[in-house]
Amino acid sequence: MDISVIICTYNRSNHLRNVLRSLSEQVVPNNLEWEIVVVDNNSTDDTIEVVKDFGNDSSLPIKYIKEEKQGLSHARNRGILESKGKYVAFTDDDAITDRNWVTSLYEAFQKYGCDCVGGRIYLRFASEMPRWLKRELWGFFGFLDHGHRAFEVIDEHIFGGNMAFSKEILNKSGFFNPNRGRTATVLIGGEELELLKRVKSAGGKIIYQPAALVYHVIGSEKLKKQYFRKLHYYEGVISGKSFSEPIRRHITGIPLFIFSQFIRSVMNYFRNPALRMQMNIWWFLGFMRGRMAQFRKS
Repeated sequence: MDISVIICTYNRSNHLRNVLRSLSEQVVPNNLEWEIVVVDNNSTDDTIEVVKDFGNDSSLPIKYIKEEKQGLSHARNRGILESKGKYVAFTDDDAITDRNWVTSLYEAFQKYGCDCVGGRIYLRFASEMPRWLKRELWGFFGFLDHGHRAFEVIDEHIFGGNMAFSKEILNKSGFFNPNRGRTATVLIGGEELELLKRVKSAGGKIIYQPAALVYHVIGSEKLKKQYFRKLHYYEGVISGKSFSEPIRRHITGIPLFIFSQFIRSVMNYFRNPALRMQMNIWWFLGFMRGRMAQFRKS
């Protein structure tokens, strides 16, 4: 098997139908062998029926896996273990793949002799985009476009909604960190960046392949300011829990300098009540909660 496409899903059967349909429309060479692996992370909707219906109607090899350990990293790691491909590709259950996506990823591995490939991610909005949602915020939805030329990724980033690895490099670097990554209730990630750092440390070569394109469908539930505040709050919690610098002066584990920075962020918001200013405030609130949680454990 040349490549395995892994889709991790949780209660998004309506979106899952669309990504599976887009995969059924892939244009691939006759000699390229590939499969689909759907990892169900404890869905309570009709996910399993959607996969079964697709399998009955499609000639593509598809495997359904139930992963009971909650969390995206657990699901991704299970998908890697269950896959047969030399390469494993990841996209999201609320994505739609371009017809040449699988071929573009595979050809990048062959052409560049690389260990990891990331591609472009464009956005499709399920409802009208609100005026306050400026382009500078699109990155929080996974939007990524580094241009139309392939290059080796050094300082740039790629996102988990459109990335692929060789099994060989994952066996060297390790899989996704199960202590990081989104869960049913926590939005924060960070597991992708950490894995990419380990891939580089293991001598891996990462290529940006613009021909590998997916579309991330943004539902109306994400087109709210509350979504961005919650996202930054959980980022702050994770940062607070993982803060490892020496702390001489603190209150319940929170460094004193954090309080002054928090007050400054509040003052900045009153001067400029923009969403980004709100997001900064919520990050500090999350950071303080994370530090207090760690302080209680120590």
